[in-house]
Amino acid sequence: MSHLLVEHQDDIAIVTHNRPEKRNALSPEMIVRLAAFWAEVADDHSVRVIVATGAGDKL
Repeated sequence: MSHLLVEHQDDIAIVTHNRPEKRNALSPEMIVRLAAFWAEVADDHSVRVIVATGAGDKL
């Protein structure tokens, strides 16, 4: 299971922290993938909005 999920819907990029069992705390994998995600969308002019969210139950 990936610790970071990325989805694109039209001009919106949705990045989901996917470690609900750890309350979505950062992991080494997540940090590496987040860095790659930000580098990717920084050069993608079709992305106008980024939504960051976490998996699992809401408080």
